[in-house]
Amino acid sequence: MSRSKSKAYNDKLNADFQTLIDDLKLDPLQKNYLKSRWLDQVLWIENRAVNMRNWYRRLRVARSSPVPWCP
Repeated sequence: MSRSKSKAYNDKLNADFQTLIDDLKLDPLQKNYLKSRWLDQVLWIENRAVNMRNWYRRLRVARSSPVPWCP
């Protein structure tokens, strides 16, 4: 996934979660906490998961290539 697609996906995910949080029947302070702490963590974890998935895929390709790197 390219950077612009990843950024667009993160922006959409952020907007979707913001809407869901706004629709909850909570105090404004609780909503603010969810947006500032929980949502930030969810977006960070999502970004990290995408990076690790891409790293794993590159590693699989590298291990399956017939180029001998080690003697």
